[in-house]
Amino acid sequence: MFRFAGDEFIVLKRTRSADGLAAYIDEVKRRLAAYNGGEPPYPLSLSYGMSFFETGDMDTFMKEMDDNMYRMKAEHHAQTETSTV
Repeated sequence: MFRFAGDEFIVLKRTRSADGLAAYIDEVKRRLAAYNGGEPPYPLSLSYGMSFFETGDMDTFMKEMDDNMYRMKAEHHAQTETSTV
């Protein structure tokens, strides 16, 4: 894991399938929910973008990952706005 920019971090995970990555994300979300369930002073949230580096170049890989993360953030904000109206 390394810091990419601001509050963005990149986790590189070696896996052979999307299922392996989904299981990893599920575990991270489970631990985050457990942390937030303890009523911490600063609850944490998570937005993420996934990408597979199989062929191509690093710029394409990073752009796809970043685009996917911002798509998730936009969907979250749209849901939040709808639920508060």
